[in-house]
Amino acid sequence: MLRYWGKTEYWRDDPRNFRGYHLLVHHCLDVAAIAHVLLDKDPLWAAKMDAACGVDGFSRTIPFFLALHDIGKFSIRFQAKSPEAQQRLGNLRSCDAASVHHAEMGQRFFRHHFRKSLLHGDILGKDAPPIRGRCHGLDTILSTVAGHHGKPVSTPTHDCFPAQDVAAALEFCCESACLLLDDEGRHVVARLAMEADERSINAFSFLFAGFVVLCDWMGSDTRSFPLLSATPDDPEAVPDVYFRNRALPAARNAVAASGVLPPRLCHVSSFTDYFPSIPTPSPVQDHMWRFAPTGPSLVIIEDLAGGGKTEAGLVTALRLAAMTPGQTILMALPTMATANAMYDRMRTAFGALFETTPPPSIILAHSSRDLHPSFRDSLGLESIPSTDTAAAAGQEETAQAQCAAWLSDNKKKALLASLGVCTIDQALLSVLPSKHGCLRLAGLARGVFIVDEAHAHDAYVHNLLCVLLRFHAAYGGSAVILSATLPESMRRDLLAAYALGQGHEPDDAPGTNAFPRVTVSCAGKATPQALAPRPDLVRTVRVDLCHDCVEMLDQAVRAAEDGAAVLWIRNTVNDARKTWRDVCSRIDPGRTTLFHARFALCDRLRIEHEVMARFGRESTPDMRRGRIVVASQVAEFSLDCDFDIPFSDIAPMDALLQRLGRGMRHLRPDASQSDRPPGYRTPRGVVLCPPFVPPPGRDWIAGFLPGTAAVYPHHGRLWATARYLADHRDIRLPEDLREAIEAVYGDSVVYPKVLERTENDATGDSICHGNLAKYNALKPEAGYCALEAWLDERIVPTRLGAALTLRLGRIVDGRVLPWAEGATPREAWGLSELRVRLEMLGELVPPPADLEAICELARQTMPDKGKFAALLPLAPHGGSGEWRTPWAALRGGRAFAQYSAWTGLDMVGGDA
Repeated sequence: MLRYWGKTEYWRDDPRNFRGYHLLVHHCLDVAAIAHVLLDKDPLWAAKMDAACGVDGFSRTIPFFLALHDIGKFSIRFQAKSPEAQQRLGNLRSCDAASVHHAEMGQRFFRHHFRKSLLHGDILGKDAPPIRGRCHGLDTILSTVAGHHGKPVSTPTHDCFPAQDVAAALEFCCESACLLLDDEGRHVVARLAMEADERSINAFSFLFAGFVVLCDWMGSDTRSFPLLSATPDDPEAVPDVYFRNRALPAARNAVAASGVLPPRLCHVSSFTDYFPSIPTPSPVQDHMWRFAPTGPSLVIIEDLAGGGKTEAGLVTALRLAAMTPGQTILMALPTMATANAMYDRMRTAFGALFETTPPPSIILAHSSRDLHPSFRDSLGLESIPSTDTAAAAGQEETAQAQCAAWLSDNKKKALLASLGVCTIDQALLSVLPSKHGCLRLAGLARGVFIVDEAHAHDAYVHNLLCVLLRFHAAYGGSAVILSATLPESMRRDLLAAYALGQGHEPDDAPGTNAFPRVTVSCAGKATPQALAPRPDLVRTVRVDLCHDCVEMLDQAVRAAEDGAAVLWIRNTVNDARKTWRDVCSRIDPGRTTLFHARFALCDRLRIEHEVMARFGRESTPDMRRGRIVVASQVAEFSLDCDFDIPFSDIAPMDALLQRLGRGMRHLRPDASQSDRPPGYRTPRGVVLCPPFVPPPGRDWIAGFLPGTAAVYPHHGRLWATARYLADHRDIRLPEDLREAIEAVYGDSVVYPKVLERTENDATGDSICHGNLAKYNALKPEAGYCALEAWLDERIVPTRLGAALTLRLGRIVDGRVLPWAEGATPREAWGLSELRVRLEMLGELVPPPADLEAICELARQTMPDKGKFAALLPLAPHGGSGEWRTPWAALRGGRAFAQYSAWTGLDMVGGDA
């Protein structure tokens, strides 16, 4: 009986808060029971594991391996952490309890004790097949199990197990094999040891690592697995009885309540059943409704802005998910604002997608998702104890604390939800060496991955996405890519990455260059198909070039005075802020809105909501009439807003077409657009750019728009965009769209010699950034256990460019309070955050000593005690709603930070 090991009890965790009798063996069996129930209730897990591992039937051995995950806790070094255990075990005085993590102890045990016993036939029994050879597959699986805290572990150089502990741990291994392995399972373990392909098992280890983390966290929830109140002599404590009578029933309840069980898709008879607000599907929506996939696929949907790509992509995902029951859906967006907007849209459609049994789940995931107004109330984060204190002190977190972090962090669980909506950064963390990133990768492997606005990614993000597609394809997953302006080179990269992940060489067949277009890649073959555009989106957009900023201002103000809804996108926050002030000097400031990324989250959410309400699909002509929104690039992406006329700085063609797509975006009562002001009923846009007089000078763009020159280093692309617009003042959509994009991004584009050096430098930087992404990303051929530098997800680079999180505070009555109001300190400080590039801030100067004292008191009210953000205290300045740091805090003491709820963060004074 595994109640006593040499008359000593091994505890599951540090029992200083002991509330009942619960041996280590019971926790190990709890986790094994979770694995057993997950594989039983979600057969897709088992199928994915067997296919990716390359060893048929491997999934039937997983509960056995999961039972061994905490084998390191049998060591005297771990048990010595508890005063109660010291009394029971004795002889602990010479033991350094804190020097080695229990996961590392487990790795040492697997390498030096378990392996030897297994090869001798002691673990599986004398009737099991003999095991010989390198045993690489078995070693990889065991090392992955040892790394169950979200990152791989090293093997200690010295032994951590006295003989008594080795005997106890091996006895548990033998009894676990008897309990959890049938005859076929023993043969599978033998095949895993001797026959597993090294390359396959290495790639599989990342998927398995995520599943191990999931099972451990779920099995560590003391709400589902309460501590035993029986005495050690109770028959219910005997392991086989405990597993059958307590662990399995508790695991069934825990899994059923977890929200990770596979959803059941609703069976509907028409597209409108999914989307009642769309009585007539667009051509791309109708085509994808009739899509009949033949296997895991990558589908790239290219259509005009406003053509219904989101709904078409979701229907495509549902078609792909229906091939194999149990698949989930994850939607990745380029920014937090677009993720918020998509989450709100999906909450409306969610009920039509899935049946109610088992209960489906929808999760929003980005760095501030718990502060989204329609999402935050359901989380109850304040009731979950924080683990920051233990981590900061270098202490080993308990299983319960790890579980608490899991329960409170829906970002990590988003890829396990029936429907997840996240920023692309959250998805990319699954292929970066971020702690627990493999949980994301494992969750994604169960589902269909949708990426919206794929053209918006720079070289670094684009290459990380290609790595993610390779992993996803290797695990049998499907993906859907959506874009209105995807360059052909990026499309080829995405198709090639997916084909390689499926084990095929890329298909180089050119296919059709038509637009709109759907391309399906399955089993290495890419099949493009031309589609018709939505009839009301077939249009000719008149693009006027303006070469003077004052004239541009005059045109924008005149349009607003005519009653038009105006959007003006500037390429930098500073330019946007200056333009907004100029507009406010000409018209009623109450009719203007400034929208950019340099606002505290509370103000950004407020402005985002205002823009969506006034210019979204449900807005009325009266709400939009005569208003001007001045924005940075945050308004470029998939916010579903509609303006009568867009103004924009020159930008690369794909970005510019996105901006022009904000104009006349929504259907109106009749084709005449009669509810729009006279003179603004045909599509038109205005672009600010330098005079186009070839050949350009060396400072063609830098001398005219220096901020634009810094934001877009590919000056040749800007020139090629201006050249196309000068030659084609009227752009026919969709006929001219492909030509317009390839005129800037095509392989045969020739730039003026004076711009070649700048363009070559920018191209070289893009290549370096792409290579850096490949270097930083996980390597499937190396395996989970080969990597060493695994970082906290808050500092893993999903994007290039160093940035700092600032928390704004108000100095009031000798205290520093959060800028935002909130129901809890966590919420208030979270709503007070914003991210700023370090190049903008320069060197931060600490506050004077008297101010630092009250700043430190404020940090103590933050969940992380200020560990992951810089506090910027502000005092009232000027009586006009502006607040400023009382000392020169930025640019090494040469500038003050100034903030208001209407203009955002700025630098003033000195060289600001």
